[in-house]
Amino acid sequence: MRMNGFREPGLWLLGLLLLLLVHCKQTSGSSEPQVDCIVFNEESLTCNWTTKDNLSANYTLHYWIKEGKPSRECPHYFRRDDGLNTGCQLNISVEDFLYSEFHVYINASHGGAVFKDYKSLLERVKPGAPFNLSIQTQDDNQLLLSWESPYRSPQFLQNKVKYKSNKDTSWTEQKTDRMEFSLPSVDPEKVYTFYVSSKVKDAYGKTDLWSDEAGPVHWGKEKEPSIEPWVQVAIGVGSVCLLLLMMASLISMERIRLVLLPAIPNPGKKFEDLFTAYRGNFSVSILEGKPPGAAFKVGRRQNHQRVKAQGFVMCRNYKIHILLSFQSPVLECWEL
Repeated sequence: MRMNGFREPGLWLLGLLLLLLVHCKQTSGSSEPQVDCIVFNEESLTCNWTTKDNLSANYTLHYWIKEGKPSRECPHYFRRDDGLNTGCQLNISVEDFLYSEFHVYINASHGGAVFKDYKSLLERVKPGAPFNLSIQTQDDNQLLLSWESPYRSPQFLQNKVKYKSNKDTSWTEQKTDRMEFSLPSVDPEKVYTFYVSSKVKDAYGKTDLWSDEAGPVHWGKEKEPSIEPWVQVAIGVGSVCLLLLMMASLISMERIRLVLLPAIPNPGKKFEDLFTAYRGNFSVSILEGKPPGAAFKVGRRQNHQRVKAQGFVMCRNYKIHILLSFQSPVLECWEL
C-alpha cells in the first residue's frame, strides 16, 4: 500500500509536468499581436496589428475616445487573401480625438484581447510626402531647393534634406523649419541628388514618424557614360574580323571576274618596235623592203579622202600614209 501510495503522487506530478510543457509550447507558438495606430496627414487614422509568427487568428477592433464613452467597432478592415483581418481604417474626423486620449483593443477569434492606449495621437501623426520639388540656380554657384507639403499646417513641420554629389560616397543630411533649402558653393561639374522628408516638430508632438521621402531631384552636368573596357575590346576585334571578311570577299570576287571576263590583249604592245626602232616614222616602216621610188609611182591624186579613225582602217587598193597626232590618228589614202 505504501508502495502504491508513493507511486500515485509521482504519476500526478508527471502528468502535471506534461501539461505545463504542452501549455508552454502552445503559448510560444501563438504570440500576441502588436497594435500600432498612425494618423496620416491629420486626415485619416489607420491601426494595424502584426505578430512575430504567421497570423493564424482573426481579430476585430473596437475603439473609444474618452473614458465612459461606448466603444465602436471598426467600419473598414484590411483583409488578406485568406480573409483574415490585418488592419482597420477609421473614416472619422481626426479633430474629434487628435487632442484626446484614444483607446483601442482587438479581440481574437479563439479568445483573448489586446489593449492599446494613447494619451494623445499627436505623437502618432505622419505627414504626407513633400511634392513639387524644384531647384533654382543663384549667384556664386548657390542652389535653392524648394518644395510644397500636403500637410495643412506646414509651419508645424520640420524638414530634412538629404543630398550628395556623384563624387561623394555618403549622404549629407540637414534639417530646416522652412520650405526651402540653400546649398552654397556647388561644383558645376558635379551632379547633385536631393531627397526631402518631413515630420511634426517636437513642440507640437514628440514623434519619430517621418514622411515618405520625396525625390530624387537632380542638378548638374550629366556626363556621357564611359564605355566599359570589354566593350571597347569587343568593338576592336569585331572591326578587324569585318575588315578581313571584306578583303576575302574582294579577292574572291576578283577571281570570279577573271574567270568570267578574261583580260583583253593590249594592241599597243604590238607596235612598240615602231616607236623604238623608227621613232614613230610609220611611212618608213611600211615601205621598208620595197623598190626605191615605189611610193612615188602615183599618177594624179584622185579621190582624196581624210579619215579619222579610232582603231584599224582598211583601205582597199590604197596606199596608206599615216600621220601621227597626239589627239587622234589621221589616215590619208591615195588611189594607186
